[in-house]
Amino acid sequence: MLVHGQRPVPRDLVEQLCELAQWAPNHKRTWPWRFALFDGQGRARLGEVISAAMAARNDPADKVEKALTKYMRTPATLVVGAAPGDTPQTTAENRDATAAG
Repeated sequence: MLVHGQRPVPRDLVEQLCELAQWAPNHKRTWPWRFALFDGQGRARLGEVISAAMAARNDPADKVEKALTKYMRTPATLVVGAAPGDTPQTTAENRDATAAG
């Protein structure tokens, strides 16, 4: 699928890259990384959810409005997060392992 003349993002390539990221060192083998790929109409839904959260936090209206369409400017958006740990230290280690990935 082409969006605004941009090249499509091969899903198998993204999956391979996420798999490689999981080889990053992680303390106590917590495997904390979480990946979510948004493409197609999922990008619009992501913008809706993020802009709603921003509005709930009373972020500036122009930034809330920009978030609505921001994710439609690319063919896909990969969201990467880290699982929380059972202690603040483990949470920080999980964050760092995810960043290393």
